[in-house]
Amino acid sequence: MNFKALGAILLIAVLTFAALTYGMPYLRDYFFPTTGSVTTIGVTARWLNCTLVTLIDWGIVDNNTEYVMDPINITSTSNVPVTLSLNYTNPINITSLILTWDYTDRPIVEQKIDPGASILVNLHQTVTGNQTTFSYNTVITAIEAT
Repeated sequence: MNFKALGAILLIAVLTFAALTYGMPYLRDYFFPTTGSVTTIGVTARWLNCTLVTLIDWGIVDNNTEYVMDPINITSTSNVPVTLSLNYTNPINITSLILTWDYTDRPIVEQKIDPGASILVNLHQTVTGNQTTFSYNTVITAIEAT
């Protein structure tokens, strides 16, 4: 048996264990799992595979870094033209949250949607906190256009 190879393997195992043991608490301060429920009012929200969007799992996110979610198809269920509103409620373990969206890489500002019409949006999130998990409820609301 080659004792040099065995010694090298043992050294690598000890160093890996030490790095994980002492490094993980520091990583915990920067990377967090983030999820959130979705509430829609006057619209439906569906993923591209046509399933309803009821929960968004952003995955493990870096503190204070922008993330973009897969596109969501928003369809008006109103009988009149509407504009869309994006808000959030019930933030848990969040110090700061920036939640925005865009339509075809343009900000959505006073984007009127006709009854039954749809638009494809991308949600963007930047979240900051000091806990191990973040969550909040995303609220997408149709407001009668004036």
